[in-house]
Amino acid sequence: MRTRLAAGLSLCLFLAWPLTEGTGASTGPSACGAGRLTVRVATQGENTTERADLVVSTRAATCRLSGSASLTIMHNGRRVGSIRGNPLAYRVDLVVSSEPASILGGDWDNWCGRRRSVTVAGKLGTLVAAAKARPLPVCLQARAPSRLVAVIVAAPLSAPPNG
Repeated sequence: MRTRLAAGLSLCLFLAWPLTEGTGASTGPSACGAGRLTVRVATQGENTTERADLVVSTRAATCRLSGSASLTIMHNGRRVGSIRGNPLAYRVDLVVSSEPASILGGDWDNWCGRRRSVTVAGKLGTLVAAAKARPLPVCLQARAPSRLVAVIVAAPLSAPPNG
């Protein structure tokens, strides 16, 4: 029992350590400034769909990121209004580090529209990034709508474990 308690306490201390690093206070790391963040959009094909991720990292050891994040499918620089769920938009409140991490991911399916000049734009506060949508989702049902569905939304700091 003593070994389990010690291991559990060590794990709790290890998990809590990044939240207090660099601040000297128990309230967690300082807020991420725009100059400390790197944002990019990553895309890849998955079966007949396209997966898009808004990826963020910081130049600091850790910092707290709080704000709005979005992914938008664009054609010729304009949002495609015929895609259900476009744009994906969520508020995030989490601790980020220098390790790149997806804070918002979307799965886009059934694209029967134009195949040229399609991009995915990601936005985090005032920071913007974009990537070509490659490969595009397969058109499986011409009369069915195309959809963009969230598959990753970073968990808020206040979320309880496993829930």
